[in-house]
Amino acid sequence: MENNVVENNMALGERLQALRKSRGLSQEQLAEQAGVSRQAVSKWELGESVPELGKVVALSEFFGVTTDYLLKGSETRAVPKSGWDRKGIGQVQYVVSAGLMAIGLLLAFGGWYDSQEDSVIWSSMIIQVAGVVWYFAGKIVSRQEAPFFIEMLDWALGLFLPCAMASSYFFGRHFAPYPLSMAHAAVQMLLYVPALLVVYRRLKASASKQDA
Repeated sequence: MENNVVENNMALGERLQALRKSRGLSQEQLAEQAGVSRQAVSKWELGESVPELGKVVALSEFFGVTTDYLLKGSETRAVPKSGWDRKGIGQVQYVVSAGLMAIGLLLAFGGWYDSQEDSVIWSSMIIQVAGVVWYFAGKIVSRQEAPFFIEMLDWALGLFLPCAMASSYFFGRHFAPYPLSMAHAAVQMLLYVPALLVVYRRLKASASKQDA
């Protein structure tokens, strides 16, 4: 009898861990949603303890599944009222954010090539700021982290203009959205590449923490 209880606890913990990871949540984030400590979530997932009934109900509503699924592994799952909608909308907003970042960068390239006016660059940066707003809106709506590729792409697109402007001002006391000489390009890469490496490492560390 005791062995059956342990097996049920492990099965519940495994299902809970799978649901958490499917949402891209860390144990800390799930603990915050459930109103418990991270250690409590860890014990649930390891099968060392089970959540009280009220927590089971709250978790089932949060993940859009039935309590039977959490407790017994029943394949009958409730149709989420808003969970999948939020997730889908959030994913679309993440993609839109990357699109706005790319559009801003391309407009800066094309506009400055035609007129070489600083106002073109600032207007393009406003579009990129809109992309940042869409990114955080997606995070709020979906309640999960953006895919690693989208996060990395947003940072790569967002850092390019500031690095280009800083390096061009260093050489010519004016702003340009892309390198105008080999020396300019070299300085920009000295700014851009290390910044991307720092971002990459932080995003990887964050992803590893969520999988823990």
